[in-house]
Amino acid sequence: MSHVTLTRRRLLAGVAGSAGLALAPSVVGAVEPQGRYPQRPITLIVPYPAGGSGDYIGRTVADKLAQRWNQPVVVQNRPGAGGTIGVAAVSRSAADGYTIVLTTASVTLTLAQQDKPSLDLFTDIEPVSLVAVAPMVLVAHKDFPAQSVKDLIALTRQAPGRYFYGGTGQGGVGNLAIELVKLKLGLDLTYVPYQGGAASIAAVVANQIPLAINDVGNILPFVKAGTLKPLLVASPERFSLLPDAVGLSELGVSDLDIKASLGLAAPKGTPAAITAALAREVGDIMKLPDVQARFHQAGLQPVGSTPQAYAEFLKAENRQFRQGVQATGLSQGA
Repeated sequence: MSHVTLTRRRLLAGVAGSAGLALAPSVVGAVEPQGRYPQRPITLIVPYPAGGSGDYIGRTVADKLAQRWNQPVVVQNRPGAGGTIGVAAVSRSAADGYTIVLTTASVTLTLAQQDKPSLDLFTDIEPVSLVAVAPMVLVAHKDFPAQSVKDLIALTRQAPGRYFYGGTGQGGVGNLAIELVKLKLGLDLTYVPYQGGAASIAAVVANQIPLAINDVGNILPFVKAGTLKPLLVASPERFSLLPDAVGLSELGVSDLDIKASLGLAAPKGTPAAITAALAREVGDIMKLPDVQARFHQAGLQPVGSTPQAYAEFLKAENRQFRQGVQATGLSQGA
C-alpha cells in the first residue's frame, strides 16, 4: 500500500500553541480604514443537517461569536454531497468576511474520492481556524470475546470474514480509518454501513454486530455505562477521554492518524486581516471553560488556530486521505 505519512499529529502541537496569538497592530490597522469588523450580521453555513454534531459545533461557535461581537451570526444548514454543497456555496460568496463555512474531514475525504473534485480546498476557500478534532475509535459489545486488539487479530485470523464492524455510510472517515488499520495490523473485518453514527452504535449495543468505528461523541456515553468497550483509536496516541483504548503506536504503527476534524473557512480572497480576526476570536472561544466542557462532552478536543496553521493541517489531511483512498480503493456509496 502507499505509505500514509503522519504529519497531522505534529501539526496539532503547533496549532494548539498558536491558537491564542493576539493580532499584531498592523493587522488591526488593516481593518480600520473600512471600519471595525464586523459591522453587520455574519452567515455561517453548516454543510450538514440540523441536529447533528456538526450543527451543534457550528451553533456553539456562532453563539459565542455573536456574544463577543454584538452582531448576529446566523447559521444556515446546507447539507448534501458529503458537505461539499455548502462549502461550494460559500466559495462563490463575496470575499468580505460576512459568509463563512464549517469545514470538516468529511469534506476533505469526499473530494479525495472524486476523480474530478467539485471544488478545491486550496484555491476556492480561505482557511480560517481549526476548531476541533476527535479520534476515530473502534468499540466492541461488552460481551465480545476479544479483550484487546491482539485478541481481535487472533479471532479474525481464525475465522476470516466472520466478524463485522459498523460505521457511518460507505466511504466515510471511520470506514477509511479501519480499512487502513486492517492493512496495517492484518485484521479481517467486513464493513456494514449505517445511516448515521448513532445507528451503528445502537446495532452494537443491541449485539446485532460485534464492532463499530465512530467518533468519541457517539461512543462515550455507552462506554461510561459499560455496554461498550473501546479497543483502539486510529491515531498513534491514546485519547484522554477514553484511556483504555490503545493508540496505534503501541501496536507498532506510527504513521497513521485519522481524525474527524472541524474548522472554519471563508471565500478565497477574504482579506487576511479579517481571517486573522476570526481566527483570534475562535482561539479565545476554544479556551472558554463552558465551551471546553461542551466539546469534551461531545468527544471533541477543542483546538483553535491561526489561518496558516489550519492551511497546513488541511494539506496534511488531504495528503493522508488521498494516499489512504489509493491504498484501500475506498469509494463512497450511492
